[in-house]
Amino acid sequence: HDQLRILLIHEKEFASNVSHELRTPITSISLAVEILSSNENLPPRERGRIRRIQRGINEMVELIETFLVLARIN
Repeated sequence: HDQLRILLIHEKEFASNVSHELRTPITSISLAVEILSSNENLPPRERGRIRRIQRGINEMVELIETFLVLARIN
């Protein structure tokens, strides 16, 4: 029983740490994409690439949020 409790504590800590460590690069990428997308002279092909990156960012943010939810579950 104690081993299970310790394992759950370690899982929560791991999920929380992973979530925190992933937020920093995702935030940096998101800001860079925002700056890139503000350029009104981008060709359509480049705009499409930026939209794909933004979708990837959104998926990663959802995954990070899932990790945080899992870390909060008792």
